[in-house]
Amino acid sequence: MAKYKTLSLEDRVMIAARLKDSRGYTEIGREIGRSSSTVLREIQKYSVDKPTDRNDCQFATTHTCDVHNLCNKACGKRKLCRLCKSVDCKKCCPDYSEAICERLCEPPYVCNGCSSNSTNCRYKRRVYDPSEADKKARETRHTKASGYDYTDEELDFINRLVSPLILNGQSPYAILVSVGPELDKRGIHISKSTLYRMINRQDLDGRNIDLPEKVKRRRTKTKKRNHETTKVMIEKAGRMYGDYEKYIAEHQVTVPQMDCVEGRKTDKCALLTIFWSDTNLQIAFLMERHDPENVVYALDKLEIMIGLDMFRRMLPAILTDNGQEFTDIKGMERSCTMDGELRTKVFFCDPNRSDQKGACERNHREMRRIIPKGKTSLDELMQADICLMMDHVNSYPRETRYGKTPYEIAFALYPQEFIDDMNFTLISGNELEMKPSLLKKKSK
Repeated sequence: MAKYKTLSLEDRVMIAARLKDSRGYTEIGREIGRSSSTVLREIQKYSVDKPTDRNDCQFATTHTCDVHNLCNKACGKRKLCRLCKSVDCKKCCPDYSEAICERLCEPPYVCNGCSSNSTNCRYKRRVYDPSEADKKARETRHTKASGYDYTDEELDFINRLVSPLILNGQSPYAILVSVGPELDKRGIHISKSTLYRMINRQDLDGRNIDLPEKVKRRRTKTKKRNHETTKVMIEKAGRMYGDYEKYIAEHQVTVPQMDCVEGRKTDKCALLTIFWSDTNLQIAFLMERHDPENVVYALDKLEIMIGLDMFRRMLPAILTDNGQEFTDIKGMERSCTMDGELRTKVFFCDPNRSDQKGACERNHREMRRIIPKGKTSLDELMQADICLMMDHVNSYPRETRYGKTPYEIAFALYPQEFIDDMNFTLISGNELEMKPSLLKKKSK
């Protein structure tokens, strides 16, 4: 079972995806590591009602209503009121009775996974949305954690008692020591942290500026984290590592692994690497920025070099990590040479599990022998330098391949057209160099 009590956004995205697949609570709970009752409470608590634009009277849905002329217009008896778009049966008809869909009266109690077209459904719909559910849950936790339960009269009494002492320069601790007995007489219990919170939220006449220690203390700088957007996380549903394992089992294909390599911390440029585990072949593209736009641009360049058909053959799918540079999923998957076509399918490792593409990570060690981390500036290199480096890396014999080089194995297994389009050059042993001196433009 899960270690933490609260559900994460990833859990909620998975619940929504499995509801769409018509999975049961027990199966969903087993997949996210929670009990079926937890999943049930989550759906019942955070699913939302969405009214329908159509007539949802139970007599109208069963086509048994023959009421005419509710609005006293010229149509008279020529048109049934249940078929008229200008009539609102909820307001006009005394016999109106809301129809309830049987699906909402039994598990899963929501419309997720219903085969009916939502635009043609006459019933009020109830939907579980992971982004809305996570937002409501966060608001609830924040309210419980930051609020305090005092009436307006009690808050006014605290203000009249405490604020003059704050303005006189007393600290919240000293104030509670002196006014504690008076508060106790009124049955008001307040802690130092709660009093600080009241002052910070400006619920009292005393302000933070009236607290000398608060003014002198520098505000702690917090590092902003680039959390994934809900949209990206929803797009990743069906593309996680478990789905990747099912994909390779069904299609019996080798899926290359993709990653990024950085230089110095001050560098703007980065390398996009693609690694084939069956041959240890790895290629790299120099990107002007370490962002999603340049990742897509690098894949576009590769497609243009080898063509869409060869791209699909060599990269039927791609396994990568959850870095921010890989958030443009549609951009990575769509073809740049043929509108409306897909060139590949992208899968993601589980969070904090880069070992799931460990072969790619280990092969970066060979690259680091030529471009040491933190010492070589990628901003000073060109794509020709990267191609030269990768020719030497791929010409380096591997013990795990019984002394064969990635190029030798790739030349024997991969289509000759792919080899020619990529312009691979096998480096002989005498000319092979795996040191920073290989590159003409050395980092300063």
